[in-house]
Amino acid sequence: MQNTVELKKYFLLVFLAVLMLVRKNSFSQDIHFSQFYAAPLALNPALTGYCNGDWRAMGIYRSQWKSISVPYITQSLGFDHQWYIYTENFSWGINYINDKSGNIDLVANKFYLSFAYHKKLADFNSLHFGIQAGYVMKSYSLSGQTYPAQWDITIGQFNSNLLSNEPGSTEQPSYFDLNAGALWSKKFKRFEPQVGFAMYHLTQPKESYLSSNNQLPMRQVFHIEVKFNITKQFYAAPKALFMNMQNANDIVAGANIGYVLPANFLKLNSFWIGSYARNGYNRNMDAVFFVAGLNYHDFDIGFSYDLNISELKAATQSRGAFEISVIYTAPSTITPNKAIPCDRY
Repeated sequence: MQNTVELKKYFLLVFLAVLMLVRKNSFSQDIHFSQFYAAPLALNPALTGYCNGDWRAMGIYRSQWKSISVPYITQSLGFDHQWYIYTENFSWGINYINDKSGNIDLVANKFYLSFAYHKKLADFNSLHFGIQAGYVMKSYSLSGQTYPAQWDITIGQFNSNLLSNEPGSTEQPSYFDLNAGALWSKKFKRFEPQVGFAMYHLTQPKESYLSSNNQLPMRQVFHIEVKFNITKQFYAAPKALFMNMQNANDIVAGANIGYVLPANFLKLNSFWIGSYARNGYNRNMDAVFFVAGLNYHDFDIGFSYDLNISELKAATQSRGAFEISVIYTAPSTITPNKAIPCDRY
């Protein structure tokens, strides 16, 4: 009876958290992935080393709005490793993010180093804390662009070799960045919830292509996931993400349904499919996207495709973004502690 009451209590907390999320709207100013759960080091520093293995390597690639002349490309590469000091579980990781937007080659390169601490408590509760420090470099190119000041009356057309006289055309901002996060998780017999919260840009660094003192606002991230074992073969994993950055916010919610395969010569362990929805700023709905993936040996490989359903669909022809993610998790070499029963004399 006590276990049943606890299960109901935690399920209610999870349900209320998701309900709070879906009431929000919109779009974040920072980069984002549809498969946000496949880029853990970009989601929450507390997720550094949060895996059942000694180390993990991960990558994700996103191509958005390919229907326009120059698509937006976002990619991330990460690595994390367990680190034990006596019986305490720490972890460290590195993450690189590259984002390229538009036909002026607006590029952001971000390098981060993460540290996390993982603590197991009573009743299968676990707390995780992480901090992430890094350096961000941004640039753009005016090559191939033309402006009113570049109209050459001698040839009767624009001349890109002339000065544009555009302010800030030589500014290439770069700055130190600091992020932090926390995560709670608990294992029950048939389901495992996890709830995380992170704060990005804690130092609110200056970011401007002009001479103004524009500070990057802090971004708050709240994410939740619950894995339910429906049967020994089938499981469901609803997930939700809410991000807020000043007056902009982003909400993603949906679920994956997976099937665990019996042993086979292909070493294919499981596969999953899912669907999600994303709300956009000042719009009722921005996009819906579908995911599919498989676990092969120690690899998790995921695919997703976004369908744009906002007013922008007239320009994008409803085509949004394509993503592919790959995560390799090295098997753990830590021997689990098991109690061996013996007779007492």
